[in-house]
Amino acid sequence: MNNSGGLAILNFNGNSSVSFSGSPVLNDLYLVGLIKSNNSSTVSFLSAFSATSSFLTISGGLASFEGNYTLNNTLLSASGGVTTIPSTGGLSILNPNVNVLPQNANIELSGILSLSSGTFNVGNTSDNSSLFYESGSRINIDGAKVNIQRALSRVSSDNGASVNFSLNSGTINVGIGRTSISNRGVFDIGNSSSTFSWTNGSIYINQNSSAFSLGDYYVFANSGTVTGGNLFFQPNLNSDVESAFNINSKQKIFNLLMVDDNGSRNPKLDLVGNSATVSGTMTLLKRGINSNNLDIYLGGDLINNTTSSLTGFTTGSGTFSFIDGNTQYISGSTSTTFNNIYFKNC
Repeated sequence: MNNSGGLAILNFNGNSSVSFSGSPVLNDLYLVGLIKSNNSSTVSFLSAFSATSSFLTISGGLASFEGNYTLNNTLLSASGGVTTIPSTGGLSILNPNVNVLPQNANIELSGILSLSSGTFNVGNTSDNSSLFYESGSRINIDGAKVNIQRALSRVSSDNGASVNFSLNSGTINVGIGRTSISNRGVFDIGNSSSTFSWTNGSIYINQNSSAFSLGDYYVFANSGTVTGGNLFFQPNLNSDVESAFNINSKQKIFNLLMVDDNGSRNPKLDLVGNSATVSGTMTLLKRGINSNNLDIYLGGDLINNTTSSLTGFTTGSGTFSFIDGNTQYISGSTSTTFNNIYFKNC
C-alpha cells in the first residue's frame, strides 16, 4: 500500500490467517487494525515496510512480525497512557531486527505476548510504565530482550490475575526506572493459579520496591517447572545505595546471582514468606543474604564474595541444605559461617 498521496487505514478482518508482503517502496503504511475474531487468526508481516509511529491497533487476531527486515517503531497504539492487547488478540515477534521503541504507556495484556526475537521496550526513562497482565493472558519469552521501566505484574485492579508465563531464552530487565507499586512485586507472578516455566535465559531485577514488602521477586504460581536460567539482582544508578531485595517464591530458582556492575551500590537479599530452593549456583556479594530464619536449599555451588563474614551470610535458625548428592563447592573471598547445615550426601 502506498499512502504518499493520502492517508488510509488498513484493517484485517475475517477468520482466516493472512500475510502482508511486497516491495518496501510500495509498503508505506499509515494505520493498521486487526479486528479478527480470535488470536488463532494470524496476520503475518513478512517483508519490509514503513509506518507511522504506534500504527498498530489489535482488537482481535495475532499480529506476527517475521522475516529479517528492520523495523524501529513504537508499534502499538495507546490511549490515555495505556496500550491494550485484548483476550482475543496477540502480538508475536519472530524477527530479530524488530525494535519496539519505548513510549509513555502501560501495556495491559489479556491475550498473547510471544517474543522470540528482537527488542521489546516498555516505558521511557522518565515514566512509570509497566507490563500488566490480566487473567487468561500468556507471556512467552523465547530469545527477545525485554526492557521494562517499572514492573511486570498483575494488573492493579485484580489481585487474582493469573498468567501462563514461560522464559526459554533471552533476557527480561525490570525495575529499570521507578518501581514502587502498591501490593505488587517488581517481577510479580503473584497468583497461585498461574503457570511459571523457566528453562533458560535471564531475569534482571534492577530496583527494589518500597511499596511491597512481600517480595520484589514474587512468584506464587503452583504450576510449572524451573530447569535453568539466571536470576540477577543488579541495582542500577536509579536504586538506593543500600538496596535490599526481597525474594518470595514458591518455585525454584536455578542460578541466583548478585551483581553490582557500577560499583557504587551495597545490595542485600532478604528471604520473606517462603524458604528458597536454588538448583544451581548461588553467588553473593556486598551485604549478601539474610534468610530471616527460613531454610535455603542449594543444588549447586556457593560463592561468597560478601564484605563481611559476620553479616554477609545470615541464616538465623534456618537450615542451609546442600541437596545435590554429588560434590558441591564453597568458595569466594569471604569465609562462610553456618548455624544449621545439612548435607544430603553425608
